[in-house]
Amino acid sequence: MTRQQTAGVAVVMIGSFVAALDQTVVGTAMPTVIGELGGIDRYALVFSAYLLVSTVATPLFGRLADVYGRKPLYLGGLLVFVLGSVLAGLSGNMNELIVFRAVQGLGAGALLPVGLTIIGDLFAVRARARMQALFSTVWITSAVVGPTIGGLLTQSLSWRWAFYVNLPIGAIAAAVMIVFFHERVARHSSDIDWLGAGAFGLATLGLLLGLNGVAPALTLAGAAAAAIAFLFFEQRASSPLIDLSLVRLPAVSSGIALNAVVGIMLFAVTTFVPPFMQGVQRRLPIEAGLIVSTTSLGWSSGSIFMSVAMIRLGPRRSALIGTTAWGIGAGLLTLLEPASPLAQAVAAVVLIGFGMGLTLNPILVSVQSVVSWSRRGIATSLVQFARSLGAAVGVTALGGVLVTAMGPEAARSAGALLNPSGRTEIGPAEAAPLAAGLHAVYVVMLLVAIVGAYLASRLPARLIEPETGEIPIGDALDARPR
Repeated sequence: MTRQQTAGVAVVMIGSFVAALDQTVVGTAMPTVIGELGGIDRYALVFSAYLLVSTVATPLFGRLADVYGRKPLYLGGLLVFVLGSVLAGLSGNMNELIVFRAVQGLGAGALLPVGLTIIGDLFAVRARARMQALFSTVWITSAVVGPTIGGLLTQSLSWRWAFYVNLPIGAIAAAVMIVFFHERVARHSSDIDWLGAGAFGLATLGLLLGLNGVAPALTLAGAAAAAIAFLFFEQRASSPLIDLSLVRLPAVSSGIALNAVVGIMLFAVTTFVPPFMQGVQRRLPIEAGLIVSTTSLGWSSGSIFMSVAMIRLGPRRSALIGTTAWGIGAGLLTLLEPASPLAQAVAAVVLIGFGMGLTLNPILVSVQSVVSWSRRGIATSLVQFARSLGAAVGVTALGGVLVTAMGPEAARSAGALLNPSGRTEIGPAEAAPLAAGLHAVYVVMLLVAIVGAYLASRLPARLIEPETGEIPIGDALDARPR
């Protein structure tokens, strides 16, 4: 790699590690936070405020990066994220913490999509496949070491250091980018469709709030109205937030849809496997957590394999192998019984994680390879946005499947099954409705994997060179923005 490529990769990996680490470190520190600040009734808002703002902001930052360049948007996102982290560490009550977590989410909405776009800019198509696999290891590493770091910081220093730790790491990333990374921005219209951006943000926010049970009738109706307004604005804007012609490209439309399915499967594992382990098989919470964490082992294995194999197999076959692995894993989940061995659940989640590692990189590389520099930021951000939205919609829908299959009365009493101190007095018959409900969820997951395989079959058969308008790699580096 050249010095510029090395600097770009280093900056993106450090910045992404900060954002990824934050999600796992904070989860470990939050019980101590509640003990000091109180406000357990607002516990979930600490996480949802971050996710809501980052999801809404992602497409806007992607478009801004196409207009003004990657470097200023990435640095701005990093600055906002670090500022939010410091303020969160200084929080004196839960309300302040929730607000400052939203500030962190705003910065994170730039870090991931713009970082992935920088990697797409720095490398030609074939090298891009390997680099995106390397990039994904950041999230895997954070998932493994994050809880331990969070526990050490909280126990040795204070829960506040779970947030302060982002300051020195973020400063290093910013310094490297300022000194070593330069780009030339393509000449094109700098207009931003702010009306469309506002309507898009309102539509997304309303949908996510409605799915989380916040005045659903009002927020979902508002989301629908804002979505209609967004389409109206985009069709008339000279420089739309989202060029609707993008979704007419098969690689982009299939990639966006498939990544939404990835979001469903990923969060379905972390949400609906632990209840079976604890409530039906009577395992300890730590056992359930360890089982789910093995997903990262499969994911890392799949990413490493894909970094080599995708060039030979092409995006379509690579993603088909990945979605097939999801299907086998989901099939193993449907066969779980109260007396099933632990190895069966481990094999299921490892296979699903392996499939994720095989699928994510073909999606991203396919999408980035069919668009020019001036549209790569928004295309990349739409892929990431789809995964977040798919996760939110999918988990809510699967939760509805669970409650429906269990029946309302059994669903109301399910809490006793998941309470380690009280479930020893509950017999297998009382756990049967929970087992039946989760079995229905796993069947739906299997159907989702089949849909994923269909979408994977619509990805390009081989890596495609970019459309005209691409800035040559050499020209994208070693030049000041103009």
